[in-house]
Amino acid sequence: MKKFIFLLSISIGLLVTTQAQIAHVQAGAINQGGLEVDTLTASAVLTYDVFIPFGVKFDYSVQSFTDSLSGTPAYVCLLQGSNNYINWVTLNADTTSGGNDTMIYVEKTGNKWKYLRRKFTATAAAQKSKVFNYWNFVK
Repeated sequence: MKKFIFLLSISIGLLVTTQAQIAHVQAGAINQGGLEVDTLTASAVLTYDVFIPFGVKFDYSVQSFTDSLSGTPAYVCLLQGSNNYINWVTLNADTTSGGNDTMIYVEKTGNKWKYLRRKFTATAAAQKSKVFNYWNFVK
């Protein structure tokens, strides 16, 4: 019984930890990024996820901005959707290699996904950029 309670407490702790990294959507705006951990460097991958309550349909837009801190920033930025948080479908892909501050804007109507993800993958070795995401959801 003690083992069962111990395993149950660990499982709940992992579930809470996982859920805390996902923003929950209501109509309005969600801002993500801008912290030290949101720095895109050589070969880094950063993901930002939002959870949409089941059965709620939103039109949405996401504006992603990178602030070049050093080097020549280059990355691939994906907008992805999933209904199970395991299998992701790419809805939009943008590539940047200009080395300057960059803004990427995507607007979608009739969302059918339970989860949305913004995924940044660095493609340049000498770079450092701070990443910001601004989501807007309208019922």
